[in-house]
Amino acid sequence: LFVAYTALFVAYTALFVAYTALCCRYGVECYGTAVAGLRLPNNGLTGYIPEDIGCLGPALRYLDLSHNALEGCLPWSLGNLESLKELHVHHNELTCEIPPTLGELAASLQFIYAQNNYLDCEIPEELCELTSIFEIHLECNRLKGELPGCLGALPSPPLLELGLNCQEGDLLTAPLGFFEGIPPGVIAPELDDCSCIPTPA
Repeated sequence: LFVAYTALFVAYTALFVAYTALCCRYGVECYGTAVAGLRLPNNGLTGYIPEDIGCLGPALRYLDLSHNALEGCLPWSLGNLESLKELHVHHNELTCEIPPTLGELAASLQFIYAQNNYLDCEIPEELCELTSIFEIHLECNRLKGELPGCLGALPSPPLLELGLNCQEGDLLTAPLGFFEGIPPGVIAPELDDCSCIPTPA
């Protein structure tokens, strides 16, 4: 499993995690012999997040690849990480879509940090299946379409940050009555300011 080819603090040229014992590696947290956390923020990582990242195992709880230069799509295989509690992929150069397979992590996933990327998609309704979710950060992307009304109907609505999402053409909108009955501050409705979205080179 090739994650990226440069790390700031270690001399990795490649990180193979599907077939290698990782528990003594930089940025890897283990519970016994099982990988429980992979934390590699601010490491200058480039390239793509491989689909095989879903093979990291059922014990993985924390995945932090934030503040790097990763590009491409978020792998659908993230839905295989059945114990994942926190997903940190913010401040990268990710494009494409939010994997609907994240909805398969209903019992575990509590925090999604995917802000400050180039995600150019609609928010999948499958996120409404995340009954354990506390926070979803999707601000500063290029999201479009209509917010799934079911997000506002969750028993405990998560903190949902959506500000600073727009592009030419389709805009992110909220269905009529979406914000009614939701406590102030739970969902940020500023959907029409592009000031934090950089122009790709």
